[in-house]
Amino acid sequence: MAEGESVVVHAAAGGVGSLAVQLGHPLGAGRVIATASSVQKRALALELGADVAVDPAAEGLTERLLEANGGRPVDVVFEMSGGEVFDASYRALAPFGRIVAYGIATNHANEVSTGSLLRHSRAVVGFYLFHCLQRPGMFGEALGELFARAASGELKAIVGGTYPLDQAAQAQIDLRERRTTGKLLLDPPGDQVLRRSRALRAHTPGGAGRGLRGSEPDSGTGDPGAARGSRRDRPGADRHGQDGRLRTADHGVHRPSEREVQALVLTPTRELCIQVTQALRTYGAHAGVDVVAVFGGAPIRTQQTQLRAGGHVVVGTVGRVLDLISRHSLMLHDCRFVVLDEADEMLDLGFLEDVEKILSLTPSSRQTALFSATMPPPIRKLADRYMYDPEIIHIEAPTLTIDTVAQFQLPSTPGASPTSSWRCSATRPPTRRSCSCARRSAASSCFARCATAA
Repeated sequence: MAEGESVVVHAAAGGVGSLAVQLGHPLGAGRVIATASSVQKRALALELGADVAVDPAAEGLTERLLEANGGRPVDVVFEMSGGEVFDASYRALAPFGRIVAYGIATNHANEVSTGSLLRHSRAVVGFYLFHCLQRPGMFGEALGELFARAASGELKAIVGGTYPLDQAAQAQIDLRERRTTGKLLLDPPGDQVLRRSRALRAHTPGGAGRGLRGSEPDSGTGDPGAARGSRRDRPGADRHGQDGRLRTADHGVHRPSEREVQALVLTPTRELCIQVTQALRTYGAHAGVDVVAVFGGAPIRTQQTQLRAGGHVVVGTVGRVLDLISRHSLMLHDCRFVVLDEADEMLDLGFLEDVEKILSLTPSSRQTALFSATMPPPIRKLADRYMYDPEIIHIEAPTLTIDTVAQFQLPSTPGASPTSSWRCSATRPPTRRSCSCARRSAASSCFARCATAA
């Protein structure tokens, strides 16, 4: 960096960014421009030595960077986001300006043409710390200088929080969702707690969450094939609620260190989406699996931000998933596992065509699990078309009702239904009654008749 050059530091309130901001002027920067995602974080960047701090939102970022530099292009950009932030920063570069890319938090790769580099005399430099570690001569002197500045008080590390070691997964989630500042510390427990933690992990290799059965297959549960690692797809009639779906999605994420969307769970309703998400977060917390819920009725920008921060498993309603795909906020090219939850309900709501569109955007090598209380012909056709060598699993309780419930029928015509309900109550007087009717007028009539009988 030449004396007096302008420097842009993205994520200036983060662990690396907060140090870079402090080093800007001491190392000769003429103007230090920081970006941070909240008012509090921008205030911290200014306190650490930035001349100006701006919002890093991609829309209008180029103009904000130019304005922050007095209307002039910038010389150096330290960039770790990738995607639209990278493109906006590149457009703000001056001739002979350069971007130092040391991260790709959004997981959105960028392409820069050689023609653009030539026409604008710009440069893009990649930096990966592990390559430096192989060349001690590259960092030995610089590291010594950093230690000296820290010892003198000129450079201070910002500690944004301390987490117990067993909450490392939560620390990673908070980091990705940009709820933290500076460096995060992990506090290791005492030896006794550590031994207990290791014993627990050894005892539960599948990592069952609170209130859920372990992930190893047992008789009558939803997905023994997924637990074995089988490639075969699995449509099934589900009578056991979430557990089969949860173990299916959990077994689909084998490498949580990767930031790509590895599993997609489609649900017909927002309520089911929230319910499955909450359970999956508990179920996958042991392995640091990040779960993102996307559904209508909630701000789409918030969900886009969560997806940019990374999500291994996406649980979403059909419409919102399609919307995010059309905005290029949800990429499914690396999705290895798809779960269709309550497929018959999706059919009833008219979502089947949209479901097929989503499936067509996922890799053909994916594994698919379909859960449905019933298997009508359109659902069977969907399974035949989009599932590979499907293995059908029927899950059914031994009995549909408890022993204390007696079932009988009383044939009746539509006009005589209220009278029939009254006769039923008179001959078998219950302590509680539940009456279901097709129309509100019929329900009112039935209620009036039963209330009179009581």
